[in-house]
Amino acid sequence: MNDTACFHCHQAAEKYLKGYLTSKDIQFAKSHDLDYLSKLCTETCGEFESLREEILILNKYGIEPRYPADIPLYYSVEETKKSIDLAKEIIGFIKGAMKAGLQDECDKRNG
Repeated sequence: MNDTACFHCHQAAEKYLKGYLTSKDIQFAKSHDLDYLSKLCTETCGEFESLREEILILNKYGIEPRYPADIPLYYSVEETKKSIDLAKEIIGFIKGAMKAGLQDECDKRNG
């Protein structure tokens, strides 16, 4: 069950990153790679770089639970709680950035 929770944390972060990119009319390849998506966001707004560590940690949950190897995956309760906290942090950042006009500020700097 923890593997499913970690996978959904990845999914939530992925959807918010894609939502941000879509709001900026930025095209992206079909991908579940949070690193790729966050790099596109960072190109638009450098403040996304502050999420780098969180993105890299969550990124592994998009592949391992989706395509398990022959050996079952077991994520601890602590690891699962951490993935939930990381997803909340990423989502909060993106929501806050869009509400606070960070998106517009980045447009000014990049435009």
